[in-house]
Amino acid sequence: MGQEVRKKDKGSGAVFVVVVAAGQGMRLGMGIPKAYCLLGGKTILEQTLDALCACDLIMPERIQVVIDAGHQALFDNLRYLPEGLRPFCIGGDTRAVSVQSGLQALNLSDDDCVLIHDAARPFVPQDLIVRLVDALAEHPAVIPTLPLPDALKYRETLADANREGYCLAQTPQGFRYHALRAMSDNTAHDEAALCSAAGIPLYRIAGSVENFKITYPDDLIRAEKNLSETIYSAGFDLHRMDIKSAPQDIAVGGILIPHRFGLIGHSDGDVVLHALVDAFLGGIAAGDIGQHFPPSDPQWKDCNSQNFLEYARNRLQQARVVIRHIDITIIADAPKIGPYRQAMQERLCVLLGLAPKQIAIKATTSEGLGFIDAREAIASQVTVTLRRCV
Repeated sequence: MGQEVRKKDKGSGAVFVVVVAAGQGMRLGMGIPKAYCLLGGKTILEQTLDALCACDLIMPERIQVVIDAGHQALFDNLRYLPEGLRPFCIGGDTRAVSVQSGLQALNLSDDDCVLIHDAARPFVPQDLIVRLVDALAEHPAVIPTLPLPDALKYRETLADANREGYCLAQTPQGFRYHALRAMSDNTAHDEAALCSAAGIPLYRIAGSVENFKITYPDDLIRAEKNLSETIYSAGFDLHRMDIKSAPQDIAVGGILIPHRFGLIGHSDGDVVLHALVDAFLGGIAAGDIGQHFPPSDPQWKDCNSQNFLEYARNRLQQARVVIRHIDITIIADAPKIGPYRQAMQERLCVLLGLAPKQIAIKATTSEGLGFIDAREAIASQVTVTLRRCV
């Protein structure tokens, strides 16, 4: 089940996006408006649109870019805009006016979801968008936030302030259109402030360190490094079948599949999750699954491998490494994987906080050769694409 089906099941309206690109962005110091500065061979604006369109929930024809009246020539010279993108509209002197312009250019119904996003956040993760839209099924206004990583001081006295009472706000911020259409305060810093002032409750979800905003020259350097800090890592696992066992369910890809044999393994023997763990740990040079969960340790006896996967994912987060894509190949003559492929993908999306587009699952046999074809074993090979956030 993809995100579109899940969205309909929750009764959500369509998902629209307003991308605010009407600012000058002079703090970047590049001499041209920030959205049109180059980043990895494209402009920052084009990179941001690419990141949005990578999510299955967002269609280019539902993205409204808002630009400054003086930037039309710059926009017209863009070469890598998503196919089907709506024509731009002109913003105003403040962010609030620009957002209102974008909303008016869209044909919105009260129940539609509207995401307001800064053009200068080109690394918005797909899973953040999915979580935002999921939350909008239950709440009229949703904002992603991060805790303050550093000590907080009062500027004048340098006395300590309690950072526990504060957080960092990110975009996209998500709203039901009915929560925005009556608001007209042109001085608000963002739409969440408008909702708060109007008494509309805000719901907070966890933001992403990957989703930083390009504002100063150092941010652009960091962004360039992010594009180049791509890591590829592989994992492999194989488990024997217990051909003397009674029929039982076996763990493959985080789900249970009925089979005529059980698996021989110290834990539950999930070859997909074990290969994923090795790929994640290898990506940060942190050893392999056997070092962290040795089969000689009785505490891992019959353990659910989802615990191992959670551990490896947490290690990635601690190393500031995010998952961009997973490619899984399951090698087995039996059981047949095809009927369970979608269930595996959905389960891995839940376990890893990813979108279906980020997880590919394939299956093959050993073409009549060896113990796999003899139905004595099952194997999995995994390749992951990771990005280190600097």
